[in-house]
Amino acid sequence: MDPRDYQLLATELLIGNPPSRKVRTAVGRAYYAVLHVGSALLTRLGFRVDTGPRRHKYVSHRFNNSSHADIQRVGQQLEDLYSRRLDADYELSNTAIESQVNARTLVEQARIMIETIDRCSSEPHLSQIKKGIHEYEKKISFS
Repeated sequence: MDPRDYQLLATELLIGNPPSRKVRTAVGRAYYAVLHVGSALLTRLGFRVDTGPRRHKYVSHRFNNSSHADIQRVGQQLEDLYSRRLDADYELSNTAIESQVNARTLVEQARIMIETIDRCSSEPHLSQIKKGIHEYEKKISFS
């Protein structure tokens, strides 16, 4: 499955005047679309991405420390989107996450984040991203 389909689903869920369950689901699908596209990029670069719950932090931390401004921005936005996804899934009394305007903004942000990752999936971007992450991992003694 192409993870970009999750972002398309998120967009579809927000058509019209959707109920709160669709709005919350859209936020989650948008987040997972970006997470999986980001994971695929890291895997392509030769990094072993955790398949468990640590994946969430792994991807954003690697992006944040990639030494590539656009990918770093995606990493920061991914952290925020993760927080919004947690609100949508677990904070059922938080009705602010059910705002269609906010949800549409998050889904659009996810689309742009995916476009950024896709745009950076060729040279010279790939080499810069890989080098930056390797340097980061050396600093934290990950390698």
